[in-house]
Amino acid sequence: IHRRRQSFIPFSRDINMTDNVSNNTKRLWIAIIWLVVCIVLHNDFSDSSYFTHHIFTACALASYVMCIVNWVTCGNRLISLYVLFVIYVLLSNLGESILCMFGFPEELLVVYGKSTIEQINGMLRFQLLCAAALNLGTMLYIYKADRCVNIETQRDAFNNSQPLSRTQMTVLDILLFLSMAFVIVFSIRMLFYRQEVDYETLYYTKQEWSTFIGQIFNFLSVLLCFWFLFKKKYVRTIYAFLLWCVFIYMLIGVRSMSVGYLCVMIVMVPLNFPGFFRKRFAVLWMALAFVGFAALSIISDYRTVAIGSNTFVAADISIWDSALATISEMGMSANTTIMAMDEVNRGFPLHQTILAAVLNSFIPFISDLPAIQEEAIQLSQWVTDLAKSYNSGFGFSCIAEAYVNYGGVGWLFFIVYGFFIAYAENTAYRRIMRGRFPYALFLLAFLAQQIFFARGEIGTSTGTVRLCVYAAIIICIWQMARGKKVAL
Repeated sequence: IHRRRQSFIPFSRDINMTDNVSNNTKRLWIAIIWLVVCIVLHNDFSDSSYFTHHIFTACALASYVMCIVNWVTCGNRLISLYVLFVIYVLLSNLGESILCMFGFPEELLVVYGKSTIEQINGMLRFQLLCAAALNLGTMLYIYKADRCVNIETQRDAFNNSQPLSRTQMTVLDILLFLSMAFVIVFSIRMLFYRQEVDYETLYYTKQEWSTFIGQIFNFLSVLLCFWFLFKKKYVRTIYAFLLWCVFIYMLIGVRSMSVGYLCVMIVMVPLNFPGFFRKRFAVLWMALAFVGFAALSIISDYRTVAIGSNTFVAADISIWDSALATISEMGMSANTTIMAMDEVNRGFPLHQTILAAVLNSFIPFISDLPAIQEEAIQLSQWVTDLAKSYNSGFGFSCIAEAYVNYGGVGWLFFIVYGFFIAYAENTAYRRIMRGRFPYALFLLAFLAQQIFFARGEIGTSTGTVRLCVYAAIIICIWQMARGKKVAL
């Protein structure tokens, strides 16, 4: 009987693994077929009716949902950087179209007041292909079950890992506290200044304050928070720091600076505090997420004035209306896509900003070459100037950047990008589970920065990648100096 049980257990595992591989392969074929269906819809529906608008919106929404469903059912974490990115892209580029499809009031549809239904449908047609391509790119990586890391496996490895000594101080300990101190002082300085000026003035002042040393400390604050949380040292101190950064940066309206610290918590809280994610807390988490999401619209409303004692006065608005306002405000990124597509269709030459950002990240001084400078335009500033906006910046969008780079075939970029971000997050988790940290932490630091690509431009992550390269070189030199095998 004992022998039968021993042989039966592996056999059952083989069956389960075979079933998973078979199901994942089916999902891959469904993703391929769905992309073909979207291509057919893209080519066959070109009229300017609201019926066509609703078809494109529903199919694009289905594509984003498929990204998340496939990610989870193939064995990946639900609370993950990938899921956050997909939701961010969805709300930023499709938010107002969803509100329109469900018949919400016109005052929530800012994009629709600035653009024609023909322009909006053109944007939705292209976005439909981008979302379906993102789903396919993701599936091309995760359809192999051994590439995926679920939260249970990750927790087991995390619980079995050895924590760092609480008494021993190293160079990394010192760098952690220096970087946290710098970020805290910088955030307090911004908070005080924000009490005197509006967000627009703060935005340009912040750029003047930014120095290379500051970029290093900001980078280290994210990278080392990941490291010490994975190694179970300074856990409460680090979470106090992360909560401070998220709260303060959200309060003053600099959401792009808070996203990286929020990403650290998304990755680490389920590991450091697994008890908070029991089923009985599910309703509480959803309620807190909804309240936090609704509060974003209030923060956005007060970007045009300084933070004062009378700034956040309780408004006569329900939490539901605040949530709708948040969707509307985030969904205005579709406006940048419409403007960018119209300008390219009118003859604006395609620019390889994505390729330029990659080259600038890995090759020193290449940004000084005239050819690179010509391609590496700052798209957020370009579209702001295009709109002749002098009071506020427009930001940008990953979907708009794909069109500016590759025109009508820009959706192909999302196959590559979907594959890469699925690879990056799962590879980071697998390497960390094996005790191989540097490259894994670089991937997580990049993904934490790149989340904002949903409504920004890829060039914003150039500095992070460059600092990862510098850190990798330093680690390799340190390993060689100590006579160790070079390994990241």
